[in-house]
Amino acid sequence: MVMHLVSVVLDESGSMMGSTSGVFEGVNGFFDVLREQPANMRVSLLKFNDTLAYVYRDAYLAAVEDLTPDTYHPHHGTRLHDAVLKAIADLEPVVAQREGKATVVIVTDGHDTDSVSLVEDVKAQVEAKRQQGWKFLFFGPNEWIGEEMGVDPGDLYQLGTGPEAIRGAFEVAAEQAVKLLTAGSGPIAL
Repeated sequence: MVMHLVSVVLDESGSMMGSTSGVFEGVNGFFDVLREQPANMRVSLLKFNDTLAYVYRDAYLAAVEDLTPDTYHPHHGTRLHDAVLKAIADLEPVVAQREGKATVVIVTDGHDTDSVSLVEDVKAQVEAKRQQGWKFLFFGPNEWIGEEMGVDPGDLYQLGTGPEAIRGAFEVAAEQAVKLLTAGSGPIAL
């Protein structure tokens, strides 16, 4: 059975403070939907602000606990590029070792403000991984942010503002993930 590896890259910068209820409901609902799937799956949740930190990494869904105010508290800047590159670098050996399918889901309410990495570096990695069958889904305020990072235009979703928009983004991400899992057609990047 194919191992599906789903990595969520989640903005935890200060601008997300007004959307925390949507983040909690959205992320927790997303993983609830994935738990209902018969797929062999492991998940990661990487949050970013001026630092990068995993809430869980390469975990079985049964071990994933709900996101709470103790594990998610927005503050500081936005290291979007660094976070996407870290998620790719950390997933790469796991995908190779387990011959898995990777999906990366990226959720942000803004553009990069603090990364050391350049958007060109992100684009090169995303495009290379897409050629290997990885799937990237981007949810952000402007589709061009995801497009300049190399995400396929069909996988770009404009994100509104506020808790409802964040919750809605994760509902769409869950729908897309289920389609990919049931079709067995490739990785999902959150």
